Amino acid sequence: MRIVLVLILVGMITACGVAPQRGSAPVIERSPEGSNEVHRDIPVIQSAPVVESTVRKSDAQTAVPNSAVVALLDTAQQQRRQQKYVAAAASLERAIRISPRDGQLYLELAKVRFEQGNSAQAEQLCKKAIALSNNSAETKFECGALLGNNG
Repeated sequence: MRIVLVLILVGMITACGVAPQRGSAPVIERSPEGSNEVHRDIPVIQSAPVVESTVRKSDAQTAVPNSAVVALLDTAQQQRRQQKYVAAAASLERAIRISPRDGQLYLELAKVRFEQGNSAQAEQLCKKAIALSNNSAETKFECGALLGNNG
């Protein structure tokens, strides 16, 4: 152990005592004082034209739905018809995690919550469904019919 420490100390001392090797100083060429020319060796890069793409919400609505979401929605609707509301809600919540911008899923979940007796949550889900479906008249009608039954 002592030998290792001694070798480390000797190495440190000798490293400090060695003068660094100095190379020649860099040579900077300057233009004569009277010359105002500016030499630029910087390459000019042409930028490509910017193409603006806009995605309309109607395009998103016409997109092909995810097959897993379709299967979960079908399962949830079948479970709701069989009055298995907890299972239907679970299927719809899973579908919403996959496709959180699908207003139809929120509308279906609102129907389940309403049938479970939770009209306050059904109303909130209807509001979200309407917002996500671009204020669709059909979604507004279905939500109105659902919540209108809450006399």
